[in-house]
Order: sequence, then C-alpha cells, then structure tokens
Amino acid sequence: MVTEAAGYQQQVFTNVSQRLSDVITRAGEKNLIVFNPLPYPRTDIVRVEMPAGLAPVDPATDVALAVQRLPDGSAVFVAKNVPATGYKVFSLSVERASARSERPEGRSTKENVIESRFYRIAFSPVTGVITRLFDKTLGVELVDTNAPHAFNEYLYEFRANKPRKDDPNFHDSVWSRMEKANSVSVSRGPVADVLTVTGQANGVRELRQTLILYRDLSRMDFGLWMDKAPFQGTFGVNHEAVYVALPFAIPDFTIHHALPGGVLEPYRQQFEGSATGHYAIQDFTDLSNGRHGVTVSPLEGSLVCYGSPISSPVALWHHREELFPRDRTYPKTSRLYLYLLNNMFDVNIA
Repeated sequence: MVTEAAGYQQQVFTNVSQRLSDVITRAGEKNLIVFNPLPYPRTDIVRVEMPAGLAPVDPATDVALAVQRLPDGSAVFVAKNVPATGYKVFSLSVERASARSERPEGRSTKENVIESRFYRIAFSPVTGVITRLFDKTLGVELVDTNAPHAFNEYLYEFRANKPRKDDPNFHDSVWSRMEKANSVSVSRGPVADVLTVTGQANGVRELRQTLILYRDLSRMDFGLWMDKAPFQGTFGVNHEAVYVALPFAIPDFTIHHALPGGVLEPYRQQFEGSATGHYAIQDFTDLSNGRHGVTVSPLEGSLVCYGSPISSPVALWHHREELFPRDRTYPKTSRLYLYLLNNMFDVNIA
C-alpha cells in the first residue's frame, strides 16, 4: 500500500509539474524553475543535479550565480528572493559559466577550522567531530564542551539483556564510537565549505559524514552515510542502536517540536502516562531561550532523544507497564541525540 500510494503521489506531482511548466515563461533554451511553497519570500540554497559548465542567471539582476559542485556530484547555489508560494526561473548559461567558476575563494584557511559570515566551526583532525561551533552574530558558543559525547559524533550501542529476579529488565550496554577517522578533509568553494569524514566503526562497514557550511546563509547541513554491517548478536538476547550526538549549549532552554497536527512542548504538554524516552518528530525540533537557540530539521531518521540517548527496547520478556520511560522531568541539558536505527523491538508494533 505504501508503494502504491507513493506511485500515485509521484504521478500526480509529475503531471501537475508538467502542466505548470508549460505555462511558465522561460528566457533561455535551458532553464531551472525554483518553487517556494512557503507563505513568505525566501532566500535559500538550491541543490540540484546540473551538468558541469552551466551557471544559473538570476532574472532580477541578470547576474550569473556562483555554483559549487559537492562531493556527491550535485550542484548548489543560492536563490535569492523567491516569491512567496511562487517561483523563479533561472536560465542556464554556458557562455557565462566561466564568469562564476567553481574554484575555491579566499576565506579562513586556518587548520581544522571552517568559517562563514555567521559561524566559526572547529573540528578534530583525528576523528572529525565538532569541537567548537561559535555563532559570530550573537557571540555565543553553541557546543556543550562538558558533554560525555562529542558534537556530530557517531554512537553505537550493543546491548545484552541480563534479567535478574530483582530486576527483570536489567541489561548491560557497551557504547563505542569512531576512535580514528580514515580521512578528514575540507573543500572550500564559492558557496560553502564542506567537511568530509570517512572511517569505520562498530555496527558499520564504512561511515561517511559531511558538514556543509554555507557562506552567506545562517544554516548548515549535516549528512551521514552508512554501509550497515550485519548484526553480530543473538536475537532476543542482544540488541543494537545507532545515534548521532548533538550536545548543544543553550542555557535556560525550552523544547518545541513538530508532531502530526501541531507543535508542542514535550514533557510539559504531554498527557500523563505518555512516553518520554524518544519522540518521532515530523518536521523539526527547536531548543531555544529568549535570546537565541537552534532548530534541527532531519530529512530522514525522525526519532530524537533529549538529554541523553534512550534506547527504550520493547522486548518479549519486558513487563508491559515498563515498555517505555514515562518520566516527565524536563531535561537538565540541551543535548540532542538523533536516534537513527535500532533492532530494539522484538514485537510487531506500529
């Protein structure tokens, strides 16, 4: 049913896109149409598969825009002032592509540092984890350097169930991380600096992480690619989970995240008895105070934990009333964990 629904959705999208493009006036032989579904004008990054040697030309200024090729082969550029619930047509010019080449431009070349107009980020040359994330506009450090896990660190949990008479849910967990990366590299271009980290760790055959820091946008994109290794444990006895740690330093914070149907503050606005171990957010989670904050919007892997990683296994031997944590005590820290995958559930649940 999921595949069938996705097929119908794609068919409708293709038909509507074609009908809409047929009535749009285009200036060049080759064009790129950028849609903005939001109810306000938008300046943001465009990521697209585009042949090398082409440059989008902004129709408002008749200026060829800077284009940068990312490690995955896609191209990025900044589209400015795309109308609310509207579109902007960029003609793709071959002749003008050389005027805005993909060569790196001069910015901070300090070792183990990438920098934009808005942020200065320091990273470990050994593991590639983020050691500092400084907001230059606000003058605040956003990384909790006292956290037990580093920022943007891959975490793997291998769990062994060892039920006892006094505690049927007793278990041991062994946590591991990537101790040393195979490579840590930075490519610097006219649109963004890109940090790429590759290596091996428990739970995966190969691991690749990227951080894209855009030069003129108050935004950064994190990426994680894994070649998952076969599970090495015994069904019903062992379990595994993968997280990425994002320990932010936001004092006096409150949390608000999007769920189907609305935005709420977890813990404080939950029904009594509802689970608090992890949350399946829809679009974003925001940790902020009256002065500043951060918003994280995962495209995939929407499970998040606040304060610490919480596996919340659902095992056949569990006492039913203890399936999930229900403690509504607000987290003491603004540490966020992306709960990417697990095999913690021995039962068939939705």
